[in-house]
Amino acid sequence: MITRARITHLAVIIVGLLIMAYPFTLGAAETLTCRGVPMTPGSTCLKADGSAAESYADRISKAAVARPIVVGAGGLLAVFGGFLLIKDVRRRRDAVAH
Repeated sequence: MITRARITHLAVIIVGLLIMAYPFTLGAAETLTCRGVPMTPGSTCLKADGSAAESYADRISKAAVARPIVVGAGGLLAVFGGFLLIKDVRRRRDAVAH
């Protein structure tokens, strides 16, 4: 029987998998922008308050560092959803058996 809780657990799993896929799909674009303006190698982007600037290379390296973190966070979320789903299935199965 599909319950609201199981649908929620499945949704958590799906969201985790989508988060894991993001860096390889939409997040894989190498086009960097600075407030909507495309950046090219050698260009810089000033912060909105003008306090500092980031170079194109800095932004590329930060994006490369962020990819494994995003994939890991999505994986953890999917595993957590799977854990909740398995726990719910076992709990209901044990309740029916007794």
